[in-house]
Amino acid sequence: MYSNVSFTSSAQIRFADNIARRVNNAYPRVSASKFEAMRNVKSFHNSIFRLNEDLNWMRYKFSNFASHNRGDFVAQWKYLADNIKLQKKGNCQESANLAEIAARVNGINDCQVAEVKLLTADNKTFPLDHAVLLVNDEKRPYIIDAWLGFADSIPNAFKRFQSEFSKFMGLEHSAMQNLVIEVQGKKHVISSDVQEKLKDTFPQLIIDNA
Repeated sequence: MYSNVSFTSSAQIRFADNIARRVNNAYPRVSASKFEAMRNVKSFHNSIFRLNEDLNWMRYKFSNFASHNRGDFVAQWKYLADNIKLQKKGNCQESANLAEIAARVNGINDCQVAEVKLLTADNKTFPLDHAVLLVNDEKRPYIIDAWLGFADSIPNAFKRFQSEFSKFMGLEHSAMQNLVIEVQGKKHVISSDVQEKLKDTFPQLIIDNA
């Protein structure tokens, strides 16, 4: 579990920010949860419901595909990315998955999809239903949030979640609170050969100075 940890260099953040932008340019998508945060829920209930139904079906198909292709990360990520591109839909979970693909294509391998949570006064965590990519670079973790379209050090990201992005996080009516990040499942470990295959599979995600 990660909370407020050491600052990351501005060069790293700029590069990570470019990754978030590249993901969103290469894979434009409609987000049900972002749509819900920006619109009147009652007026757009049917649209939000249909979006969530489509996303749940996409996730089911991906889970089924992944279970039949265990360990083949190139095939899994290509299937996921192709479906997002075809359907043009994706919430923060899909955005974090795409960010992981893009990070690995650009040589960032110490990364893992994680969840942002509230830390309560009794040291328990409360889910905010928000996924990001956590990058742990030489003990200086930072966040790539392709759903919100930015990257930043963990302390700065936590501040931004509770200020400029508070509406999307469901925190617009809350005082500043303690946030933490918890990783999802096991980290994917890939070889240099797999990384090269990823570059061949996702050339649109390569950033020139990577």
